[in-house]
Amino acid sequence: MKKIICFGDSNTYGFNPKNSKRYSINQRWTGLLAKSLQNTFIIIEEGCNNRTAFFTSPDGKLQTAQLYLPECLKKHNDFDIFILALGTNDLQKIFKLNKNIAQNGLKTLLCKIRAINPFAHIILIPPVVLNNEILVGGFNHQFDERSIDSSIWIQKIYEDFALQENCEFLDLNKHIKPSPFDGLHFDKKSHNTIAKRLTEVILKIKTQK
Repeated sequence: MKKIICFGDSNTYGFNPKNSKRYSINQRWTGLLAKSLQNTFIIIEEGCNNRTAFFTSPDGKLQTAQLYLPECLKKHNDFDIFILALGTNDLQKIFKLNKNIAQNGLKTLLCKIRAINPFAHIILIPPVVLNNEILVGGFNHQFDERSIDSSIWIQKIYEDFALQENCEFLDLNKHIKPSPFDGLHFDKKSHNTIAKRLTEVILKIKTQK
């Protein structure tokens, strides 16, 4: 059976903004995706709270995609589709993200993925577009106005990169917004939408083969 790796941060892990717990398998988008695809794919969940895409996280290796990704790929080297949904935590004010860092970081991640499986399809999901709710929510100590600005300009970098590198691009920001509880994470309804949109992309990929 074909395999899909879902590699991301807390919104892939299934962080619930209402209670800081994890959504159940029947509520988070990874589980909903498996159901939507009628279990024709093996869904490999590789989401982690506070995982960064471009910087070394002070939380450690598991939270640092650049360090953990090779280990993940070693465990699951026979994947067919790789969903990369990272970058939101790199918007934190401690990192001072810029365009060059984002572009080079994406390139490094992509090279690591294609070095293991050059024929796999890659679905690139850009970071959450932040709004002023992030400044008053539970994570306001990590993000600031610059984070909001960065979450906007980084969208074009992801879109351009996907086009240049022949990746599928899925901008979830056109369909959902983060919960007003923290301005960062998605509610259950949004997880349903994510699963629906990804199903459409994956079935399109399937028909192209």
